[in-house]
Amino acid sequence: MVGESLLIKLAEKVVDKIFEKAAGKPVSKLLEDIEKKNAFKKAIAECFQSLVKRGFKVGRSGTLYKEFFLDEDVFGELWLKVVDPVSVEEINFDLLEKKFKECWQAHVDIDKKAEEGIRYFCNTLESAVFHQSELRDLLNTKTLRELRDWISFDEIERLKKKCLEHIRTTKEKEFQEELGEGNDYVEPAIERKTERPLWEKMPLELKDKKKKIGEETYFAPISLAEIVRQDKNDYVLVSESGMGKTTFLKWLELSLSKGEVSKYYLPVYLHLSILRDYTTQDQLISRLATKFSRVTDKRKLERFISAVLKQKKFLFLLDGLDQVSDSSIVSQQLQSKEIFGDNKIILATRQIGYSLIASQLRNYKFIQLIPFNQKRIEKYLKDRTENPKVKEIIRQNRELVRIPILLQMISSLLAEDGETLSEIRTRSHLYERFIDHLFEHEKEVKTTRLSAEKRKLDLQKLSYDLIDRGFLGSFPEKVVYKHEVLEEDELYTLLDWGILNRIFERTTNQIDFRHQSFQEYFASLELKDNIFSGDGKLIEEEFRRHLEHRKWDQSFLFLVGLLDQRCSKDLIWKITEYDLFFSGLCISYCASDPQKFANLIEELLDSAEKGFYRTFDILSKIGDERIVDRLLQWLSESEDEIIRREAAYALGEIGDSRAIDGLANALGDQESWVRANAAEALGRIRDSRAIHPLAKALMDVAIGPTAGEALKEIGDPSVTMAFMQCLGHRDKEIQIDAARVLGFIGDPSSIPSLANLLGHREAEMRWAAVNALSLIGHPETIDPLLEALTDDDVGWDAAYALAAIGDSKAVPRLIETLTHKHRGIRQRAACALGGITDPRAVRALVGALADVDPGVRLLAAEGLGKIGDLNAVVPLIAALEDEDEAVRSSAAEALGKIGDSKATDSLINALTDGDEHVRSSAAEALGEIGGAIAVDPLIGVLNHEDAYTRWSAAQALGEVGNSKAVDALLRALKDRDRTVRQTAADALGKIGDPKGVDSLVGALEEEVEWVRSYAAEALGRIADPKAVAPLIKALRDNHDWVRRAAAESLGRIGSRRAIDPLMRCLKDQDRSVRAIAAKALVEIIGYKELILKLRGSWQALLSENKQIIEGLFHKQPRRLLDLGLKYWKW
Repeated sequence: MVGESLLIKLAEKVVDKIFEKAAGKPVSKLLEDIEKKNAFKKAIAECFQSLVKRGFKVGRSGTLYKEFFLDEDVFGELWLKVVDPVSVEEINFDLLEKKFKECWQAHVDIDKKAEEGIRYFCNTLESAVFHQSELRDLLNTKTLRELRDWISFDEIERLKKKCLEHIRTTKEKEFQEELGEGNDYVEPAIERKTERPLWEKMPLELKDKKKKIGEETYFAPISLAEIVRQDKNDYVLVSESGMGKTTFLKWLELSLSKGEVSKYYLPVYLHLSILRDYTTQDQLISRLATKFSRVTDKRKLERFISAVLKQKKFLFLLDGLDQVSDSSIVSQQLQSKEIFGDNKIILATRQIGYSLIASQLRNYKFIQLIPFNQKRIEKYLKDRTENPKVKEIIRQNRELVRIPILLQMISSLLAEDGETLSEIRTRSHLYERFIDHLFEHEKEVKTTRLSAEKRKLDLQKLSYDLIDRGFLGSFPEKVVYKHEVLEEDELYTLLDWGILNRIFERTTNQIDFRHQSFQEYFASLELKDNIFSGDGKLIEEEFRRHLEHRKWDQSFLFLVGLLDQRCSKDLIWKITEYDLFFSGLCISYCASDPQKFANLIEELLDSAEKGFYRTFDILSKIGDERIVDRLLQWLSESEDEIIRREAAYALGEIGDSRAIDGLANALGDQESWVRANAAEALGRIRDSRAIHPLAKALMDVAIGPTAGEALKEIGDPSVTMAFMQCLGHRDKEIQIDAARVLGFIGDPSSIPSLANLLGHREAEMRWAAVNALSLIGHPETIDPLLEALTDDDVGWDAAYALAAIGDSKAVPRLIETLTHKHRGIRQRAACALGGITDPRAVRALVGALADVDPGVRLLAAEGLGKIGDLNAVVPLIAALEDEDEAVRSSAAEALGKIGDSKATDSLINALTDGDEHVRSSAAEALGEIGGAIAVDPLIGVLNHEDAYTRWSAAQALGEVGNSKAVDALLRALKDRDRTVRQTAADALGKIGDPKGVDSLVGALEEEVEWVRSYAAEALGRIADPKAVAPLIKALRDNHDWVRRAAAESLGRIGSRRAIDPLMRCLKDQDRSVRAIAAKALVEIIGYKELILKLRGSWQALLSENKQIIEGLFHKQPRRLLDLGLKYWKW
């Protein structure tokens, strides 16, 4: 054993050095007492002795301990920060680990990990130093505890791999069982909500301000790679019953665990019903530790989970928003993201759940699953689609098989008996046959205590009762004890029945229907018994009671499909008396010939032509010949571009090949959205006659990508082959066009032909090939794109393509290219690496921050910001001192994107940089990171002589949201630069301090309209009643953006003084002002009072706003909209 005297001497050296370095600091004053100083030496010596016992050798004359514990870097990180009671700096754990390894591995053969040594040292130091009474209250224990609980980067990666492996091993079998035997998962197509570009006429500085102004909503395709890309975007996946939201989230969790799509995230699927009562991150950490309990011990898991949360490497896949009975806490969780540590979220819900808290999800991007097209249906059913009978079933049930859960049912029935499917014509019949199929299997079980028929009856009573009480899709287990329809033992016997695992799923304190449509189907059987008497007559009072509330809509739709043709027809006509649109939807779900509802369809067509554009969706679901003819007529003749656009979309949904010529002609429409919808519709119909017009449409800049997607949907191999042959044409323009088409089609078989073009002597041809390969985005494009990286003409395009594809396969070659002698090629390599989430890319880009070329350094910093790895923070902080101002600015931006508070002090220093762009980037970064420590420095920057810098500071203060900034921002409202004034107004609104009201009211008189608009919006956020009168006056502003903001703010404040002025706004010349005014009126007086006010209004106002008013009311109890429809005779 090492002598005690040697260890005491080593401890003395450490303490002497502490006092030498900390002269005049609190630690030296606190330990001036000789007894305390000696106690400190003894404690450190005991700590060294414990390390020796642990196997960490001292070396001759204490060489190893001196080398590590007296090292300048270690000393600064470990001793001074640990023992200084006022130190708030974070310890650089990675540096300590690196030094520890270097020291011991250089001198002795030791197999212990550096992390173990550091942690053990911290534990013993805590015991030896801070548990002594004479030292306990003197020194800072918080930093030490943080050090003790630290987990190294290597350990994080190791545990992450184990967690991913745990997901794979535990979820693979479970997922396959959910799909059903013999079925494979078919990756869905997804589209994102987008808005019509209305910003062209706005000032440049406001083009990124995406206000909701009541305009039409559009959708565009989005790739899975873009959704799971490492960025700050969160997504809410909104799709209706049966579209496979839950299955998609579980598949995504499994795929990410296998390293597919992205290797960055640790995915976690959670049902929101589990989290609904969580208020702290510790509760979530505990839950996740339980989820991964088999990976390692709980304490280590909690440290690991905490570290991954800080790194923002979790991807939370949250399900079941629409199944949470009280969404108030959940909405706060999703809005603030505090318990999720600002990690990425993909949230799945039905529309009904989204609509409840949509206002809290404004920062989430809206996406939805697209129903299966023919290609995906064929992929799912595999070779069974070759059977002529199966083809006929698919043709008859074209709408049904596009819904994944219904397609799964068909697959199960096909595996059992394909003959019986030929009689299925409605969704209701499909559910009926599937349930019968399940129960037929159960009849073979001899030990059942209840008959199958009794269980069906129990299910329908339970399902009906739950909907009646407001439980949709799931219900708490405690409801079981209070259930009045079934006895407790009967209910548990029912739920424990094995075959019903296909219908029910039990989680902690929660029972879920595997799909809500099962509940609605069973409830429809009970609904029938409630609204029809024994002799088949409708019970008027019960019928009205159920139709009044939209929670019964799906059950009504099931019911019209189950009834015989006479009863379904009578029911639909009765529904027409109360809701024309819903009755139209019922037609599409019943088995009767649509021709029997000719008059009703005529009313729907008339409604669509009058401007009720929601009717087009209903018409597309009915889809009979007369509707197709009228849609084609509108597509070619209507002067209303929205009617033409909706007609094109509806024709695609119907899928009638008679529409091919009309849609092909619409590819020449003057309105780009009509052309886009026509191209998309041609792709859905999948008729080879559409190939030629779609190929021509690829040259249309506005709809080229959509036309390419349509060609891909048609999927005719001859198309790819034909255009591949065109690559060899002697006409250069034909070659370029062919490459473009092949890129849009995206068939991997064309990659070799396109790669051959990279050797073409003309740069234009090489450019066409690179862009086509980029559009295809297949892993096989990586090698040819890497070759093109050194081409001076197309190298940058290749770099952007590699970054967009983001495949780790490219990393080794790109790292090698970072050493190329030509700076331009090194720049391209850095650019490409910045798009690839891979630890090797991070290390390479950190190294590139030292490149001699500032362009390489700039792109390296930019790339590190995109990747967002915390290991880049310290190197990027160092880059803030780079000699090149563009590199410094890029480093500041990157630090803001990563969002680690460790960079705050350095970014504050950068606020005084000599370059305006660096100052601005530093201010914006501080706003993104947040924290009260940045407020005073940012307030100081508001006085800077440079307007761009002042604007950035004002914006950052708004993001930080600290009331301390209010006075300075009020002064900034009078800044000589208008962009500073408008940003100050916006920041005051975000902070929400009433102190700013008077000055913001004054800003409503500003000469610049955008300042007035921001001021009006800010007053709404603060919601002080003093602002009502000035905002009412602003409703008469000559700029529509100001009127919109004023109307929205009045709705937020909720004063009844605004009612009449807002009613007058319903005559505003700007449609979006009218839409916002109507919504504000609902917020102030509610739907019922508004409908009464509207009844007394003049016909012209009502006619002008019918679409807006119908949109407001279509989700409310039917009596409200019914009053309007009857009174206005729309």
